[in-house]
Amino acid sequence: MTKAAPRDASWYDRPDTHSFKVVHVDNGDEFALCNTGVPLGVPTWLDAAEVPRRMRCRRRACAAAYAKADGR
Repeated sequence: MTKAAPRDASWYDRPDTHSFKVVHVDNGDEFALCNTGVPLGVPTWLDAAEVPRRMRCRRRACAAAYAKADGR
């Protein structure tokens, strides 16, 4: 299973925690695959294949991992 999670925004002054913005694929150490500087909200792990397309990160690395998770 490929893991995915939304970005961890808890360190912002006033984070919007009411809705997911984009869901990134985990690179194995709780950071986004598309950008190692983006920490993920670890308690909210999702199966990458089950993340709705409109919520998926569209950057090259994450998009390729989503395609692989979908079997494409």
